[in-house]
Amino acid sequence: SFKSLFGFVVGDSIVPVLSLVAVRTRYIDDHIEAFLTSSSGEMNSQLVIIGAGLDARPFRMGEMLRSTNTMSFEVDFPGMLQEKRRIFQNCGFSYSKLIDQEKRVKHVGVDLSVPGWEDELLAQGFQKEAKTVWLLEGLTGYLTDEELKQLLGIISESSAESSLIIATWITPDNPTKLGMHRFFTNDPSAVVKPFGFVEVDVSPLGKAGKHYNRNVDTKSFHTYLLSCHRKEKRLLNV
Repeated sequence: SFKSLFGFVVGDSIVPVLSLVAVRTRYIDDHIEAFLTSSSGEMNSQLVIIGAGLDARPFRMGEMLRSTNTMSFEVDFPGMLQEKRRIFQNCGFSYSKLIDQEKRVKHVGVDLSVPGWEDELLAQGFQKEAKTVWLLEGLTGYLTDEELKQLLGIISESSAESSLIIATWITPDNPTKLGMHRFFTNDPSAVVKPFGFVEVDVSPLGKAGKHYNRNVDTKSFHTYLLSCHRKEKRLLNV
């Protein structure tokens, strides 16, 4: 059935993955657009998608990204980015146009677990002084505590004041967590605060769904968190 194809069983209930993705995507898109349009008077703005996978925002949000003079950086394993270009090309979406012709997207092929990956980001034209949105969508739960701290430390050192981290999180009692999930938190703000980021918003998925008039199972989704945090100051040691 459609539900069995696009949902997964938790106890006696079906968790609608499509609803999760729809609400998560709308929440993230809205925060990205609000930030970039409010910063459109700046010389440059940047969007950095960590663990980009098959994220299509440079295409979906292309008009807004162009109008706000935003450079997008997609960060993932080199092989993943290469395969992504092939898949998108086969679907009629050309990365060659965005990367080679318009020069508004950069692919940063690195292993985030290898120290110094941020050097490649800088080599691709990333500017530390520019206001930046860092997107960690569906990522934090797959990192160890130490890996997440290292990532947040790099982001902090690379972020101008007022830059954003937009992220998703799972809590320790999330009923859909998998064996590959390694990091859990009930308080994203406490996680990012030592790195100089303060809370703009933290919403359980169910609450965000209500805001968008999307009927989601709040019983299942109150343990999946969406967040937006703003950089207050540059820290020298974290």
